[in-house]
Amino acid sequence: MKQLLFLGAIETTGTAMTALTLGETMFKPRSATTGLAVITDLAKAPYQIQTRKANGIESSFEFCNNDIVRVTKMAYSAGTAQVTTITPGAFPAVQKKGDEYILKIINTTPGTMNLPTKTFVAVHKGGTDLTATTLVTAFKALIGTDKDLQVVSSGTTTLVLTGSTPDNHFRVAVSGLFENAGVVYTTANVPSQGTPAKVKELEAECASYGKGVANKVSFPVVPASEVGTGNYDITVIELAHTSPDASGMKNQKVERKTIYLAETAGTSPVGALFAAL
Repeated sequence: MKQLLFLGAIETTGTAMTALTLGETMFKPRSATTGLAVITDLAKAPYQIQTRKANGIESSFEFCNNDIVRVTKMAYSAGTAQVTTITPGAFPAVQKKGDEYILKIINTTPGTMNLPTKTFVAVHKGGTDLTATTLVTAFKALIGTDKDLQVVSSGTTTLVLTGSTPDNHFRVAVSGLFENAGVVYTTANVPSQGTPAKVKELEAECASYGKGVANKVSFPVVPASEVGTGNYDITVIELAHTSPDASGMKNQKVERKTIYLAETAGTSPVGALFAAL
C-alpha cells in the first residue's frame, strides 16, 4: 500500500483535530482527542498523521514507530541534463559523392521498454569536401530537436547532444566514415526530484479506490490534483506492519506499506522528525 500526504506546519501538542487550520499537521494517537507535535514517544503506540484540507481532515493509515524500516529524504532538485559531444575524426584523403557518416541515438531512459532508436545518415553530395563544420551542420539539420528521443542538437565543429529534460538518458553509436569520431559523455544526467510534474506522477501512483481513480473499476472520475505550482521535498517512510495471521498457517503476517510526505521545498518539518528517528 502506498499513500501520499501533502503536509504543512506542525501544530502544537494538545490541539484538537477539529482545531487544525488549513494546511496544519499533527500526530494523533489511537483513541486520543488531541494531537502531538512530537513522535519520539510513540515507539509502540499506534498513531496517524493528520492534516487539514479544504474539504476536511486527511489521515494516514495507522502505524507506530516500531513499524518503520527506513526513512529517506528526497530534497527538491532541478536535476542536470545529459550532455554528449561527438567530434568528427579525420576525413578520407579522397572524399567521394555518396560517402556516408552514420550516427545512431538510443533512448536509454530508465523505464523505456523498447529502447527507441533513430539512425541519422549524413551523405556527401559531391562537389566541395566535407569539413567538421559542414558535417556537424548536416547532423543538426537531421536531428534538430527530436521529440521521440528527446534530444537537442547544437555545436559548430563538435556536435553537442543535450537531453531535453534531466530525466532523459541516451547513448550514441557511430559507424561508416563517422566511426572515428570522438564520443565523450561530458555530463551525466541527474534526474529531477520534487518538481510538480514528478509529484503529480507520484500522486497518480498512490491514488486510492476510495478517492475515485480513472481506469479502475467503478471509479471513472479523476479527483482534482493537490499538487501546487511550487516544488516539494519528499520524505519516504517505509513500513513493515505486522499483525496476527488469520489463516493460522503462521504466527504473523507482514504487510509492506509506504507513506510519502510532500512538503514545500526547503521547509519539511514533518519529514525532519521522521528522519531523526
